Amino acid sequence: MTFPPDLPETFAARAAAVNLRPEDVVEHFILGSGHGGQNRNKRATAVQLAHHPTGTQIRCFHRRKQHENRIAAWMLLLHHLEDAKADIERALEHQLYVEGAQLRGRTKAGKKKVLAQKKIRGETKTRRQSVR
Repeated sequence: MTFPPDLPETFAARAAAVNLRPEDVVEHFILGSGHGGQNRNKRATAVQLAHHPTGTQIRCFHRRKQHENRIAAWMLLLHHLEDAKADIERALEHQLYVEGAQLRGRTKAGKKKVLAQKKIRGETKTRRQSVR
């Protein structure tokens, strides 16, 4: 199986970046719903794509023509996989930042600030003690 021929020229490069291969996708044509009248009721204009490695399913039935829905479904699948990849990269980047911050420890100014707050808290507690 190959990608539909009417996809944008940049689609193949973007698909390769997120490891989207046409062999991993199962394409089904199903009956759509909504506006469209007799064309929608009698023909399988809706498209459902199932990407097996991620378990993602995309269903597109917003247009009246099957060809248009097919192109839109492939684009939606690509956008979904790009978003998922970006989320993973952001999470890894944040984890590296947190680990680096933990290794660096506090700055001198940060240590002074913590000690000053502890001193204020200690004075507050000593004022609460009962008078003898």
